[in-house]
Amino acid sequence: MTIKKLYLTVVLYFIWIALSCTVVAGTPHLFVRILNLICIVLLSAMMGAFIREIFMLKQKQKEKEQS
Repeated sequence: MTIKKLYLTVVLYFIWIALSCTVVAGTPHLFVRILNLICIVLLSAMMGAFIREIFMLKQKQKEKEQS
């Protein structure tokens, strides 16, 4: 994956997480809240992995440029 695709994925995940948080805050049903909270936690972990991947790609590019 290129860095631009990773940035786009992170932005889309952030929007999805923000929308899920609004659903959790406005839903009166406990089951829906719990399900959305689980999804938010999983999506946050995935976004963290993508951000880590971006930093790793940047480091590899710097190492290539130095070589």
